[in-house]
Amino acid sequence: MSHTKKRPGPCEPRRFSQYTSVKTESRRRDMKQPLQVVVLALFTVGVGLPIAPPETWARQSAEATAQANRGVALLEQFRFMEAIEAFEAVVALEPNGAEGHINLGIAYFNERDFEKALASFEQARELDASSPYVHYNLGLVHKLQGETEQAVAAFTRVLKIDPVDSMTHYYLGTLYANLGRLEEAEATLRRTIELQPNNESAHFSLGNILIRQGRRDEGRAELLVFQDLKRNFAGEGTSAGLQYTELGKYAEAVEGVKDLLQPMTRERTTETSLRFVEATQGAGLSLPALEAYEALPERLDVSEYTLEWIRDRALPRLGTGLAFRDLDGDDDPDILFVRSGAPVFLRNTNGRFEAVAASGLPHEGHFVGVVVGDVDNDLDGDVYLTGAGPNALYLNDGSGHFTLSEDETVRGDDVSVSATFADIDHDGDLDLYVANYLSRQAPENVDVLILPDGLPGAPNRMYQNNGDGSFTEISSETGTDGGARRSLGAVFSDLDNDRDIDFVVVNDGSPVLAFSNDRVGTFTESSRVWGLETSSRMRGLDSADFDRDGSFDLFLTSEGAALNSLLRGPARSGFRPDVLSPGLLAAGAPGARYGASFIDADNDGDLDLLVVVNEAEALVAYYESTPNGYVRALSLQVVQTPVEGEGRALALADVDGDGDVDVVVATDLGELVYFRNDGGNEKGFLRIRARGLRSNRDGLGAKVEVKAGAVSTKREVRSSSGYFSQNELPLHFGLGDSPRADYVRFLWPGGVKQIEMELESGQTASIEELNRKGTSCPILYAWDGEKIRFVTDFLGGSAFGNLHARNKYNYPDTAETVKMEPFPLVARDGRFEMRWVNQLEEVLIYDRASLVVVDHPKELDVFPNERLMPGPPYPEDRLYAVAEMRAVARAVDHRGKDVTALIAEKDRLYPDGFELLEFKGYAEEHALTLDLGALEPGESYVLLLYGWVDYADSSSNLAASQAGVTLVTPYLEVGDAAGNFEMGLAQMGFPAGLPKTMLVDLSAIVTPEKNHVRIVTSMRLHWDQILVAKHVATDGDTLRVTELDAATADLRFTGYPAPFNPDGRSPSLYTYDQILETELFGAHEGYYTRYGDVRPLVAAIDDQYVITHHGDELRLTFEASELPELPDGWTRSFLAFADGFGKDMDLNSARPNRIEPLPFHDMTSYPYPEDESFPDSELHRRYNTRYVGPDGANPFAPRRKTRTSVQ
Repeated sequence: MSHTKKRPGPCEPRRFSQYTSVKTESRRRDMKQPLQVVVLALFTVGVGLPIAPPETWARQSAEATAQANRGVALLEQFRFMEAIEAFEAVVALEPNGAEGHINLGIAYFNERDFEKALASFEQARELDASSPYVHYNLGLVHKLQGETEQAVAAFTRVLKIDPVDSMTHYYLGTLYANLGRLEEAEATLRRTIELQPNNESAHFSLGNILIRQGRRDEGRAELLVFQDLKRNFAGEGTSAGLQYTELGKYAEAVEGVKDLLQPMTRERTTETSLRFVEATQGAGLSLPALEAYEALPERLDVSEYTLEWIRDRALPRLGTGLAFRDLDGDDDPDILFVRSGAPVFLRNTNGRFEAVAASGLPHEGHFVGVVVGDVDNDLDGDVYLTGAGPNALYLNDGSGHFTLSEDETVRGDDVSVSATFADIDHDGDLDLYVANYLSRQAPENVDVLILPDGLPGAPNRMYQNNGDGSFTEISSETGTDGGARRSLGAVFSDLDNDRDIDFVVVNDGSPVLAFSNDRVGTFTESSRVWGLETSSRMRGLDSADFDRDGSFDLFLTSEGAALNSLLRGPARSGFRPDVLSPGLLAAGAPGARYGASFIDADNDGDLDLLVVVNEAEALVAYYESTPNGYVRALSLQVVQTPVEGEGRALALADVDGDGDVDVVVATDLGELVYFRNDGGNEKGFLRIRARGLRSNRDGLGAKVEVKAGAVSTKREVRSSSGYFSQNELPLHFGLGDSPRADYVRFLWPGGVKQIEMELESGQTASIEELNRKGTSCPILYAWDGEKIRFVTDFLGGSAFGNLHARNKYNYPDTAETVKMEPFPLVARDGRFEMRWVNQLEEVLIYDRASLVVVDHPKELDVFPNERLMPGPPYPEDRLYAVAEMRAVARAVDHRGKDVTALIAEKDRLYPDGFELLEFKGYAEEHALTLDLGALEPGESYVLLLYGWVDYADSSSNLAASQAGVTLVTPYLEVGDAAGNFEMGLAQMGFPAGLPKTMLVDLSAIVTPEKNHVRIVTSMRLHWDQILVAKHVATDGDTLRVTELDAATADLRFTGYPAPFNPDGRSPSLYTYDQILETELFGAHEGYYTRYGDVRPLVAAIDDQYVITHHGDELRLTFEASELPELPDGWTRSFLAFADGFGKDMDLNSARPNRIEPLPFHDMTSYPYPEDESFPDSELHRRYNTRYVGPDGANPFAPRRKTRTSVQ
């Protein structure tokens, strides 16, 4: 048996729960009871039906809405059978509502029950023939059933209703092609591309149609565009698939009902008793005004430009920072406010504040801004102060006591006015972006400065969190310093909806800058491309999805004569000015508009706006969202505690814990003004505290959408916003008149999707990110004579594109031989059976599959020479025959603890006395010392180590490398009884994933005198059993090896064998007896192998692959009759051989969103250089035709929640 070996990469035995921990806590103190408000009916009452009483109508409508929302959430969880039940309840309650029948049909369609889907869509057509949803979905059903003419008619009807829907044009183009109407197909696909230039599927289809017409050069050009979109614009292209969310907007559930209720919702809002009461003194926030500052002169001699002048004259007019955060762990939002150059910590106790003198924060200085974030992931808020130097980072011990960080990097050497925390590189910790306003150095070759525009700006600073308490300045290499401008602040948000963090910087005296994340450690300035060419006098900035289109919009306040700006996203298609709110755009006294924030002040689910306007009759204006734009509804006046300064920063929190959002404003003279929200809690609310698990613990960057009845609101967890401000971290959602949130949808910054259902109103829900682990290993199952059973995982080294450190990726070890240790194979109907299941969030690629059968005397056992290595040299491809296996004499861990009993038997008990580091897969350096017992002279010995490894992944490797932490892969020392050790094997290797035996040859290392070995590593290695055995020399008389090619190889959808834990200890195992048929996984975009016979693809190692989606199973059988007769006294060992590759969806892995570029055995690296390419072939193209688009699930997979497997 000889197979080419490749280099290794990591693989993960992932264990995750389908459930998440939801901790709740009351936030209602003195809460008013919600008003009894009749809910508007969502669906039309049928003519001729008995008229129900109004209260019955309202109750049924509310129940129908709740069931509809439940169904939508279940669709997104791919729980289609349950979604069917929910939508059946909707149509029972509202039988004459077309939307309910449409959604029921969509659920049936995704369950692959096309007959019932068709019936639902036809019923919806009877009720509303003008709905594009009806005809679009009828077209999809007819298309998939091969009824091409009927599909054409249905999609043509859609275009009469919506002539610019690009996906309708796309499907029509493909249908015309199927009918041979190539000219119409070409024209329709060109229209698709005109409407949606990044539609990859349209370019691909058009290219093939042009080639069919004999226009090969034109066709190749389109296919090159297709390849370019896939290669250079990963995740940004649009493509068509066959699963929910990838079939077009009209194939997704109708949620537009909420728009019908918006006018009525807002009408009710105006009838509430919402008001903001100035209550500064009663809250303990009344502070005397500081001494007024002098206005800037028009001209300044450059010799007067000193640090003292900057502190006294240039900075005071800007105001200072204001932040809400629970700093002492009592769940009340405390205040940090910079006053007189020093931070003031104001502790909140039941809505009243008191200054904390002994917090460890400085009492004096020259600070301007403040921001709070959990930089060390210990679940408390750390404080970063900016100013006229130096800046300072203070670490919180959890009780509100702070210690100055020893890291000097983040102290800076410019004049900084604000900062923002964000996980810029998606590695699970918070990085820092600092807005610098001025240079400390006067400009050269200038005698006089014309103010304010002549003031010298300074580049901004981006600091990478190294995960060890230190930071690295990376502004230049990331392209984010912005040049020498006078920057005021930045807001981080996924502005282009591509799952990574972008940001916008507001500058004084120059337009805003917008930075798009390139996902390779750099950013591209994109303000012109995104349509953000603003005035040069902008001040405050906030971001929210105020128009509920799924994209984040922007609001900017301005100085002087310039107007405020309300811009509708998404950034990718260019921000568009909103022209419906002229009063908002002109709000405020010229020259005095600063802080601003989106707010749901009345808990109706609409995002209204607060703006610091500094007018004679109002410090702050409240603008309500209406169908006709933002309309000024309230003026927030200072009544009880007159202030002398102008308003600057504005921050939001539920200060008194009564279920509505209150407001605090800071002035430029060091005063605070508190506006208590009275009446905003007449409707329900839900507060969401997002707790990252693999993402940063603050959850910054998480998108959270709450759906409650007809109310739908989407927010994003972030730190700084507005102007020098930071709002309270738990996100506040108004629920309107609903008693609960029907669902809460999360998209975590690490890419994990999550839905929590039916959270009751009036609480703070602490939601922890699901534990989804993301590296690649297929799972091996086989027939034991009675049933299909779990064996282990395999292809542990096959992962490609895994990041070891920034810009350093692994090279895969593609071949592995796996011993069937738990049980021998038994033939069924003359054939041995194996099943290779892709059941995790990955793409798995198989190039070769065979069964190796070894016949040998019963007194021997056989093991492959398999173990993962971090680099060459790699283990020789061979088999070892061993005899006289026995336990080691003694085992001691690195702390001197005797652990002999823990490694004597396979009992899932392991030596685990080592501490885990914060980086996944990393531990403290630890050792295991083994006394091998007496060794006979002249004999060769091997170690048989049965265990498993909890791997690191790309994101944890990146975080560890930034922290300067190096993973110590196992090495083996050899020594004597006296404790004298020396290096034996510099690289010992480690087991590849889930429990299995790895062999270490000690023949050239140990002697009867040197019979002790020590294994040293910092990996999370868990040894269950360690044996020592004699290595027996073999020949044809002692070992007989037969390698069987597959008799059949069938690719099919199976689902996800359920994890189980027999004893509560790690790792989880899997049972083929119960199959989960859905998982909340993402999917790599690209071409997978079509289902059916794939035997030619696994016959040889030839780069002609079976490419599998999660949920796919490669079912293999092997002819037992091809084996020779077994001699008396002999037994048989079975080993599976596989060659292939695997790829995960970790955002820091190479090309994590798509399959291509495909790996191949002769590549020099991955990603490989442009002068290398995958060796494409006709066989490869013929089999790999199952296309899955971005975020697509498995096409043609049956959809039920669970089932008992048919074995």
